[in-house]
Amino acid sequence: MNKKGQLDVQFNLIFVIVVGIAVFAFFMFFLFKYIELEEHKEAVEISRSMDGIITGLKTQTQYKELDVNFDFKLDVSCNEIIINDQIPGQEINSIFFGSSGSNNNLLIWSRELSTGFSVDNLLYLVDLNKKYYSNDVDFFNPEMVDVGSNVDYDVGVYFGECPSVSGKKIICVDQNLVDGESYFFFDDSLIYGAAFSDLMQFDCSYSRIVTKWINLFDIYISKNLVMNDCSSVRSSIDAELRVLRSSLVLENYDIDVSNLIDLNYRLSDSGCGVLF
Repeated sequence: MNKKGQLDVQFNLIFVIVVGIAVFAFFMFFLFKYIELEEHKEAVEISRSMDGIITGLKTQTQYKELDVNFDFKLDVSCNEIIINDQIPGQEINSIFFGSSGSNNNLLIWSRELSTGFSVDNLLYLVDLNKKYYSNDVDFFNPEMVDVGSNVDYDVGVYFGECPSVSGKKIICVDQNLVDGESYFFFDDSLIYGAAFSDLMQFDCSYSRIVTKWINLFDIYISKNLVMNDCSSVRSSIDAELRVLRSSLVLENYDIDVSNLIDLNYRLSDSGCGVLF
């Protein structure tokens, strides 16, 4: 073969390789675009399903599973849910607890937080792929979650003595500890929140609850001031509300609202407008 023929063969070979790479890149581009489109469609489907469930659960205490037949990536960020990395995420106005990770088995639960008066209905995104255990056998509902044993679980909630265990999420109720971090459990709703959340999401939702709790005291203080009946009881209520609010601002969450509740009953018994 002469030199010109050798060059022609080399050129043809290079041309075939270049064309092959171009064709491969073309198909890979559309493959990635197809995958991206499918993930977006899945994210929209899940968001719509979650929005419908959340709307239905917000006003009552009940639970419902998210019915999807494919895996998806869930990221929780304070007041936002991001599905399959689709930005922007879905903003959730309700205070909610949950954890990030891949999932295909999720339950959404609504439960009231009450501290003498209703603060909010909290939402929980419960990972049903995990096993939950408590030394209080009635704490976890086996109709809702997979209840493990004292040696086979992912999340453990302990009342009284708390074990030192590695590789598991541990909530020590009497010691007010979540994975070694200190949080005061002023209602069982927060214990469930700690069980079903990663620490960062729990911390954010805990702060949002306290903020809303303080805001409710502000509302009740204002409401009480404009009421013109039962002035003596109103005066006592005003003082009580301000003391309790100050405690919350100072991060003392172990408050006793029994006196406030009694005063509210006195309003009712006297035929005056109740506070809550």
